[in-house]
Amino acid sequence: MNRKIKFIRETLNLTATEISRFLNISSYKYIYYEKSSIDIPCEILLLLAKIYGISFAILIDNNIGENDIILELNKQSYNFKNKLDTLKKLEYNFANNLN
Repeated sequence: MNRKIKFIRETLNLTATEISRFLNISSYKYIYYEKSSIDIPCEILLLLAKIYGISFAILIDNNIGENDIILELNKQSYNFKNKLDTLKKLEYNFANNLN
């Protein structure tokens, strides 16, 4: 789970600070979630799923790998090369509660 949230963030070319703003936590706390093997609070995982526009199951299911994650992100029509477009999409997802 911890590795997945980092993989998604890096795949979308985002910084920990950009994601932590959506979560209303410090970037240090977010980085701690990515780097440690602690359990991430459920509300954080639910919010991440909402922000990314993906299923919560993707974050918690150990049988879902990086290729599956990329396929899911592609379904969301992310522009992996344009950070501004990605941030706008995340803001839209966050504001419109797609999950």
